[in-house]
Amino acid sequence: MVSIEHLSIEYSSRPILDDITFLINPRDRFDWYVAKKMMAYPREIFKDMPPFPDFYDRFREMFEDEDTMVVGYAVTNDVHFLHDDCKRYGLQPYTYRFYDVQQLYARQPGNNTTKNLEDSVLSWYGEEPENMHRSDEDAYNTMRIMKAIAEYHGTDLPGLIEMFP
Repeated sequence: MVSIEHLSIEYSSRPILDDITFLINPRDRFDWYVAKKMMAYPREIFKDMPPFPDFYDRFREMFEDEDTMVVGYAVTNDVHFLHDDCKRYGLQPYTYRFYDVQQLYARQPGNNTTKNLEDSVLSWYGEEPENMHRSDEDAYNTMRIMKAIAEYHGTDLPGLIEMFP
């Protein structure tokens, strides 16, 4: 089942340019753990939302743009969910580049392990994030971690990706 939320944030030296949340009806049961521990919205809200195929072309435009790199925190599962839903609905899987900030975090000096997003924000900023597992907050905090690591190394985001491919 595809990730039920998606947030697009374009990052540059300017403020956030695009902040869009898509809620997707999974047309399937919710995993019990996700439903109990991780859902940021009540389950009932999804029954009236469109299914994944309704978003397919928009996501293709965003993900397959040659100037776009999908960035997320612990994004491997999201990549697999998207691929699985493409197969489930008989759609061509997306071809795109993605970058996992959790893996970047684990490669920093003094770290020898990956941490969840909440612990990473606590480590870098000394604060506990709010609204965990909401796509907008998770994307914003992922951007903050990536930006902090870039500043630590005295580079910008493209430089960071070059430094830690």
